[in-house]
Amino acid sequence: MVNEKEQNRVTLMMISDGKTKEYSLSKRTMQGLVGIVGLIIIGMLAMLVQVGINGQLSSSDKAELEALRAKNIEQQEQINVLAQKANDLQADVNRIHALEAEMRQLTNTPTSDAVSRSGLRRPNVSFPSFLTGADVGSVGDSMSAIEYDLKSSETNLKEMHSVLEERYNMQVKRPKGVPAHGQISSHYGSRWGRLHAGLDVANSVGTPVVATAAGVVTMSEWHGAYGYCVTVDHGNGIKTLYGHCQKLLVSKGAKVKKGQKIATMGNTGRSTGPHVHYEVIVNGRPVNPASYL
Repeated sequence: MVNEKEQNRVTLMMISDGKTKEYSLSKRTMQGLVGIVGLIIIGMLAMLVQVGINGQLSSSDKAELEALRAKNIEQQEQINVLAQKANDLQADVNRIHALEAEMRQLTNTPTSDAVSRSGLRRPNVSFPSFLTGADVGSVGDSMSAIEYDLKSSETNLKEMHSVLEERYNMQVKRPKGVPAHGQISSHYGSRWGRLHAGLDVANSVGTPVVATAAGVVTMSEWHGAYGYCVTVDHGNGIKTLYGHCQKLLVSKGAKVKKGQKIATMGNTGRSTGPHVHYEVIVNGRPVNPASYL
């Protein structure tokens, strides 16, 4: 009768050269050997499958794979070009900022690095120097930041343009000087018991009479005691009047420039000799032209 210990063992018999050798192994050891051999077989099969797959890719998909690699290289080169353009564009933006700062100093316009008066906030972004291997994300972020920066600069430049335009208009539309060459024969003030509301510049008939500031002609006609008369509206409540003219050279509604010839000196209306009567009118009331000479 076989005991329990012998039942749990496996006997292997090897015959070589007519000789027989027996090996007695436990079933547990035998199972381990079978498992190891199985794993070896599975590994060899996996290697064979991989070799087959590689051989299949090399034969059927090699051209497509190479095309994809070439496309990838081409796209990376394009990204690098865009990255360099982003750097160049940022350099241009920096020059615009420098010019903007100079203009603000010249115009004495307040500045804010963070927020302009329009409410547009500049992004606090540093721009890296793009080298080979730039990625789409970094280029896209930098281009977006440059776009915001340009919008901010545009807004600020428009603000400065408005300031300069306002100052220019004040300069060219503010009366300055006398309207004709000649001798001042009468000043603003009391004369003959009443107000002489302007000053008189005397010269010969036909002497050119010019606008002392830019504006729009609001009257160019006979005007009672003023004779032939021209008035020009300069905006901001300021007008000028040119009376006793000989010939009128502009029509109502015409835009005139500072120094433009608008009439010739005459002796029309209530006048004691050839001259131009010149008035500066502010908010409907004549003021002393001496403040505008």
